[in-house]
Amino acid sequence: MLGAVSPQQASAEDLLSWVLLHEMMAGVPSSPERREVSSWALDVLAAELGEDWPKRAVERHVAMHLLSAVGSTIDRARLIEFAIRLRLIRDCPGRRKALQPLLSGDLTSERIRHTDLQLEVATLGAPLGWSAELEKLNIHPSSGIDVRLTRDGEVLDVEVCALLEGDRTKSSFDQNRRIFGMDLGLMATMHRVRVTGHLSDDPTTYDVDNCRAQLMEAIRAVSADGVQRTLSFRGGSVLVSPISDGVDDTFTTPFDAALDPRRFESSLKEKIAQARANGSKWIRVDYMDLSWQLSEWWPLPIVGKAHVISKKVKRAVGRGHTLDGVVVSSGAIMRQGEFPAESRVLDNGAVGICRPIEPHRARQTVVVPLSKDGFRRLPLWQEIYENEPSWWDWGLAQLGLPTARQITSRESEDVEPTT
Repeated sequence: MLGAVSPQQASAEDLLSWVLLHEMMAGVPSSPERREVSSWALDVLAAELGEDWPKRAVERHVAMHLLSAVGSTIDRARLIEFAIRLRLIRDCPGRRKALQPLLSGDLTSERIRHTDLQLEVATLGAPLGWSAELEKLNIHPSSGIDVRLTRDGEVLDVEVCALLEGDRTKSSFDQNRRIFGMDLGLMATMHRVRVTGHLSDDPTTYDVDNCRAQLMEAIRAVSADGVQRTLSFRGGSVLVSPISDGVDDTFTTPFDAALDPRRFESSLKEKIAQARANGSKWIRVDYMDLSWQLSEWWPLPIVGKAHVISKKVKRAVGRGHTLDGVVVSSGAIMRQGEFPAESRVLDNGAVGICRPIEPHRARQTVVVPLSKDGFRRLPLWQEIYENEPSWWDWGLAQLGLPTARQITSRESEDVEPTT
């Protein structure tokens, strides 16, 4: 459900309603099947969340989750997937309590993504025979397990965690876009270079056009010859250097190191404490603070990413934990470059999984076992996430809706989502 708002759509916020969203989506050129399923998804959300939910979303500054689905193929797919999940858990025990955060007055992006991830975990294994319970009370009288999955006597008790952009990251990239009109960090990582240093927050202290041109030239040059370059401006200085082959767990991105690697470990430690309290044995993390796209380890193949993630997980877990394992994912992100379907097993037993997902998306997942039972159950998680590309068609078929191919047959919409 995550998305962005275009300037043309922003004026709709004051009068936002399900009716208006229906009208806006109907005005976008698309196949009859896509219009049918999009209309169905909005009806499901209206029935589940209430007629006033768009208005409340505007008041809580999260209307982007709806408006972006009008013009972005990827964000519309996310909205449709969320509606499918809502219908698939219709008879799921604990459903009402799991959806309560979306119906509360304190509606936030974090609450939306947490619930979305909870429903993802609850439904992704359904084609493979897994059934789910939500907010299952176990050893704690008031704190339930986010998701309990069961199949043929196997039980996976799962605590979920969605790590989104922090305020520091948002502020830094807002500055980046304001000055350069682009995400400089994304360009740098795509060219396998690192940009460090600082420029003044006030772009009037230096020639922005000249600075932008020099940085672009330096990034391309360092990418080509591997020789670092230092650029000096009146507003500060910037070092452009090649990314080393030996990637460690420290990295910097433009403008005061916006991405904080400590957030992952601190968030995971909080979830470890919750898991200990309610009896969960697995933690499922969506690592969506832009590290997966912009960090120093972003260009690595899935094996390299799995090594980095495994180290982070084990450092956060420490000794004396009660977990069987941690499953960390990039989320279903827009494909940039090649994302071949592959699974790789590390020497330490962790598994890295990469799967393309239509439309225009991919997910990379790392499963880190932490106990004997974790190693035994690792193939269960591997099967669930390796099977994900077929899930959308399965879910649509369960509800008597057109196929994914029919829905995405005409790609005339903007595919770029928000983070």
